Amino acid sequence: MKKVKVVFLEDTFEELKKGLEWDGKERAAHILCHSSSYKDSIKLMPYKIIVPDEEDYVSRSAGHYEVGKPFINKVMNEAISTQSDFIQSHIHPGPGVPGHFSPVDEGDEIALMRHFASKIEGIYHGSLVFGNSLDNVTLDGWFYDRDSDDYIPIEKVLVVGKNSFQIYIPPRSPLNDISFAASQDRTIKAFGSNAVRMLRYLDFGVVGASALGGPILEFLARDNVNSITVCDFDEIDETNLNRLPGTTPKDIGKPKVEFYSDYLNKISLDLDIIGFDKSFYDVDVQEAFSQTDIIFGCVDSEARLSINRIALANLIPYFDMGAGIIFEEDEADKTRKEIEMIGGQVYQIIPGREICLHCTGVFSDLLLHFLSPEDREVQIGLGYINDEEIINPLVHFLDYTIAGLGYQQMLKYLWKIGNENIFKVGFNGVINNLRESSCMEAGCINCRNGERLGQGDKIAPYVPLESHKFSFELLKQMEDLKDDEDLDPDSDSDSDGSKTVDIAGIPMEIVPLVAEENDLEQIDENIAKLKAQARAVFNRNREHDKLDSKPKLRPDSQQKLEQEALRNRLRYLEDYKLRFDLLRKYTEYQTNMKVKPTVLGVQYSDMNIRKKDRFKDLKK
Repeated sequence: MKKVKVVFLEDTFEELKKGLEWDGKERAAHILCHSSSYKDSIKLMPYKIIVPDEEDYVSRSAGHYEVGKPFINKVMNEAISTQSDFIQSHIHPGPGVPGHFSPVDEGDEIALMRHFASKIEGIYHGSLVFGNSLDNVTLDGWFYDRDSDDYIPIEKVLVVGKNSFQIYIPPRSPLNDISFAASQDRTIKAFGSNAVRMLRYLDFGVVGASALGGPILEFLARDNVNSITVCDFDEIDETNLNRLPGTTPKDIGKPKVEFYSDYLNKISLDLDIIGFDKSFYDVDVQEAFSQTDIIFGCVDSEARLSINRIALANLIPYFDMGAGIIFEEDEADKTRKEIEMIGGQVYQIIPGREICLHCTGVFSDLLLHFLSPEDREVQIGLGYINDEEIINPLVHFLDYTIAGLGYQQMLKYLWKIGNENIFKVGFNGVINNLRESSCMEAGCINCRNGERLGQGDKIAPYVPLESHKFSFELLKQMEDLKDDEDLDPDSDSDSDGSKTVDIAGIPMEIVPLVAEENDLEQIDENIAKLKAQARAVFNRNREHDKLDSKPKLRPDSQQKLEQEALRNRLRYLEDYKLRFDLLRKYTEYQTNMKVKPTVLGVQYSDMNIRKKDRFKDLKK
């Protein structure tokens, strides 16, 4: 059976509660969502609440409501136009009565879900009902599964806040069958059954199963969490034996993920483990991690920026950890080392805070690893990148200390313990110093509401480039035409350098990707121009579809090429602007660096376009 969860940002959830506020009569609210999926798992992420006005109801009383067809059609057409999924919701009467679907709901709603499934190809459609008291929320939820032509229970509803995390389990959810293991008794005595129950309900992701990831995996297994998704493409070698929990010389050569899957199931027999002995850059891996509820980043590479993006796009709190030892060798005695720092840090990237690893620039030097091989060779030749592998010193007690610190920060966030708005916790064991620090919200296209935040599989993965060349043939044609000196001088041309050309039978305006001298204001203008052009193209295609008497998937192949080109040129510009801005900050600290930001780009390929155009217009 499919597993379906709904994940709200706290502000969106509060807006929904306000829209459903009891006024003596039943009320409804309609919700547009982004989504992501992996195999039989689906995550719905609400982003817009649409509340009917009084005139939109056919009737409304203390025990019944009916919304008019014009309002419902308006909402569903907006879902189609924005490629959004849909949740209907309402509130039930009766003080103290918990949220639970009534027999009337069971009859009416499944019929409505079937109706929309027959009219709109591929849309995800769910329903929520709330109890009368929204101060103490109770709810029920189901999801229409077109494969079985029936509704299935929503597994859980999560509310991700800046400083809080709430979990609601509908009465039909299979998670209600979860029980506590006897091994949890001491933890319950310390923190209470509700706190421990939260961990039992949650799905965790761990990127990296080595020095920091190994202890985190063991912590999660001993807390008997619902599931763990883990990835690491490496095998156990002899140098790992000084710090990987449970490993012995007999385990040398085993894939780390395989080893930990067996090891963790010995600790927690019913633990569901989804393991990948692959890189986090693999598409299947990122799709699987999109379905987790909390992610631990336990890598010391540029992959942490890719985790940052996938976590924010899917409303997943992300805890990034790093450990290290800084020392100086004694010139007189090479066998001695003067330890300057032995410690590490934990960063908290919480959806809704508008602060992340990208916009703070804490790892801006890692952006250079996302260069294409061609551009990377240039930077190595100029001395701006050191391509020598650095073997960092690592010891078990430090890794356990930082892993424990990261796990503690996760628990403090879930259980609302201690200070709020903490972005970084740093530890220096030399001086026994533990320091918390916050950071002013900066906001970028990854963590700012209305941008990539919570957009699910509409957001492409962030991976190192295989080539600086675009894989989209249409984009290649557009770039060639833009730079073609033999282009007809009499063709339409604007003062800003854009030209109107004919590509694959589609008249399109070629907006320059990057202005001369990397003028950020000009880049902003080009982004705005592309957005306006995309809206115009979409509206024109909508009008064209209305003339077609036969319902069909929208867009058709020609419209899809046109919209795809616009969408990806826009993403290129937005990524370019972000990287250029961060690289500029980075060069303030690296005064000898003369890297031109024009070498930075983003690759898009067919596998990178995650969101499929799965909807078609309402049938007449």
